[in-house]
Amino acid sequence: HSISDLDKLKMNPTRLELCSFVKETVSEISIRDNIQLELPQYPINLNVDKSRLVQVFENIISNASKYAKTDVIVSASADENNATITFRDFGKGVSEEEIPFIFDKFYRGSRIGNENGAGLGLHIVRYIVKQLGGEIFAENLTDGFMIKIILPLS
Repeated sequence: HSISDLDKLKMNPTRLELCSFVKETVSEISIRDNIQLELPQYPINLNVDKSRLVQVFENIISNASKYAKTDVIVSASADENNATITFRDFGKGVSEEEIPFIFDKFYRGSRIGNENGAGLGLHIVRYIVKQLGGEIFAENLTDGFMIKIILPLS
């Protein structure tokens, strides 16, 4: 999407079951067999725009594959109000000073190496998540990096 067209993105929410969605989406977008799923046995129902949530998954998993070059664990859980989706890799992460900026338009971190990109992927992801009524966070772990999305249950 052209960055100037972001505010024109329309959300068409429909009800979906998150665990089924995650399985289906990951199997469709997975380039390699490096994605592991950790999903609960209970249903998690959301009212979201399915195609926009696919974009979110594509961007985050693509970034993890491109920059971390490690396995990625996608997990989901829910409490009484919200669903939480996490994407965890085992790469070098992002410098702590840069984490506040990774969702900014055109921002590219210092650990990108020779990888191509425009610095729009995570900016678009944050926009979509906020339009879906959710929040997104990034965090370095002792042995990797994690993106966490919180969406309201339907």
